[in-house]
Amino acid sequence: MKWMKLAFLAGLSLSLWGTTTAQAAKRTVLPKYPRQRLFTFKTQRTKVYSYPRAAYARSKVLGVNKSTKKQWTVDKVVTVNGKRYVRLAAVSAQPLHHGTAAPLPAKRNQLAGGYVALRQLRSHSVIRQLKAIKKTAYWTPTTDHDYWDMPARTIGTTAAVHYGTTYGYRTLYATESLTTTRQKHYLYLTTANGKGIGWLPANAVIKGTYPNLLQREVNRQLTGITATTTTVDAAAHVKVGVAMAAGVVQRVVLLR
Repeated sequence: MKWMKLAFLAGLSLSLWGTTTAQAAKRTVLPKYPRQRLFTFKTQRTKVYSYPRAAYARSKVLGVNKSTKKQWTVDKVVTVNGKRYVRLAAVSAQPLHHGTAAPLPAKRNQLAGGYVALRQLRSHSVIRQLKAIKKTAYWTPTTDHDYWDMPARTIGTTAAVHYGTTYGYRTLYATESLTTTRQKHYLYLTTANGKGIGWLPANAVIKGTYPNLLQREVNRQLTGITATTTTVDAAAHVKVGVAMAAGVVQRVVLLR
């Protein structure tokens, strides 16, 4: 019996650990510094190597930087003799494709993928505050804003992950808040059952539950009627409501 109790407790602890981990995974966790942070070179003409020279003397010079204003990010860190060297990557903010012609891929910079000592770069903080907030209902009055994995250019690599139309005109819930150093405010939104969607500007949503405008207009100043509603085109959010009384149509409402 003793071993059964031990096995049960072990299984319970694993279960609790898994639950805690799953809940924590819903929170936005920034990569460990310096990865995905924004950097510029401290000085011009800094040599960029194919691999840190301190670790491999035959590494090639890929080129030199020509600007102290161009931003870079870091996707890998190598420690050699107690000093950190980082691999450069281009800063990107990839939107979703809305047009008929796919955008051309960005031209690769010759320095991307090369290594420099971290001390040769200057870090630039964009995120002033990132915190969890009480689950709060919001809805979107338009579908113009796509949802992003992180607000554009707050870290090195950001991308839109859902079209604005995908979760338009319904109640969503904010669970996290992000403020940039320039005082721009963003909210991380989820569905009612906790499925993560992405970040939107705080001014793109309205606090509160989504008002059922179709039902309101169909029933406005009518009594003793039977109202039915249907969705004509879910992707375009086109809905139709019909109010009937004694088999006679009283009102038809089209909402887009």
